[in-house]
Amino acid sequence: MAEFRRPADIAYESADEGPQDAGRRERWPRWGLLIAIVGIVIGVVALLVPAGLWVAERVSDARSREGTLAISETFRREAPGEWTLVIIVENAGPGTPPRVNLQMTTVQALCFEGTIVEDKTGAADLEDLEVTGRGAACDGGSELLSGGSLSQDQIPIASIRAVADDQQGLDPDTGTYSASASDLRPNEVLWFEFSFAVHPTLDEDLRDASADPQELIQSIALLLVTGEGVTTNDPIYDISTLPAPG
Repeated sequence: MAEFRRPADIAYESADEGPQDAGRRERWPRWGLLIAIVGIVIGVVALLVPAGLWVAERVSDARSREGTLAISETFRREAPGEWTLVIIVENAGPGTPPRVNLQMTTVQALCFEGTIVEDKTGAADLEDLEVTGRGAACDGGSELLSGGSLSQDQIPIASIRAVADDQQGLDPDTGTYSASASDLRPNEVLWFEFSFAVHPTLDEDLRDASADPQELIQSIALLLVTGEGVTTNDPIYDISTLPAPG
């Protein structure tokens, strides 16, 4: 007679193994896969965290060497038609830039006499025009006369750094100026003053209390400050109708 076996007897390998043991044996491969994935993640994190800390440290070190430059431009009235542009560049820290460069370009006005006639193509015929003046001689014009960096002998401020003569250049003919300074330490200041002659109409515009200082100053002179290891804040513009204290 054939021996009758219960399904439960066939499902298990031995009489000592029950349903709980079989379920536990089926779960082991899943737990092994999960443990392997966790191990890989831990390994990747262990590699990335030091690299991230190294990058953050390098960025922090680079920023600590950079200097933040605070710039102000003040146009000061000395007498009718005579103005002084005062430019102050201060290193607000935290680092010491190895080099700071300053370039200024002034707007050159030219006066003409004559009539501009357009031909059939729309091009202007300038042959009949004659240059009669330039700079402050023109309506609304200005002219750079002189200027450069100042030293402690001229401005009694201990933090002032003078720019060496061989590091600056003024060209009144083209209305340009350039200068550079090395190793500008935190809280040190570069101080520049430039004398301008202005036309009476511009003089009146500058004395208008409702005028926009930035717009007026930039219509006379454009300033660019660059350098190695520097960031620049937005310049502060001001117009003063009070002469410098004697």
